[in-house]
Amino acid sequence: MHSLNMGNNNSRNNYFNGHYEDPSLVIEPYVYLGGASINQNPKLANSYGITHILNMASDQAPNMHLFGNPNIKYKHIPADDVLNYNIRYHFEEAFEIIDDARRTNGRILVHCTMGISRSATIVIAYLMSRYNMSLRSAYDYVRSKRSIVAPNSLFLKLLQDYENELRTSVQREYIERKRQFPAKKQNLQNGFMNNISINSSGNFKRPVKSYAFI
Repeated sequence: MHSLNMGNNNSRNNYFNGHYEDPSLVIEPYVYLGGASINQNPKLANSYGITHILNMASDQAPNMHLFGNPNIKYKHIPADDVLNYNIRYHFEEAFEIIDDARRTNGRILVHCTMGISRSATIVIAYLMSRYNMSLRSAYDYVRSKRSIVAPNSLFLKLLQDYENELRTSVQREYIERKRQFPAKKQNLQNGFMNNISINSSGNFKRPVKSYAFI
């Protein structure tokens, strides 16, 4: 499990020191979060060393210079930033290209139109899934890197549901491992006893509180 330097930013209206569409480095060194500036200026991909692009905006058609670039892996998941759109359906598909950037030592830009809601939701969910972070920790961390982040109320509810889903999955995995591997098991195959213990600290995380975002 990877560790991150945690930030804490409680205000939803803090001034963002920079152009809101420009990328912010959120997970060093490989995940940028931003708006659609790269669609208007494809040269930004070279400036930031971008090798992967995940476009989460239904209102931002892929830039053909980027989409057809053999040096860039481009995925467009056209999501709407509205209160009846279930962005949860896209989590695993989005995680695949982020994982690929990490595996290949690349750099990915996850963007929507302004880098506030849709793309931010994906990055928060990714931190929860891949870094075992609570929703509160992931939200605060991303806000510390990009202060204008503000997923809409439905997306926050879906992230809360996803947190519960991950928690239940971890608990089931822990119980299954306990069932398959008793805390102490005798192994006399080589003429001696091996004590096998289950260290649950890395596999089971105490349930975290749910948070209401205002």
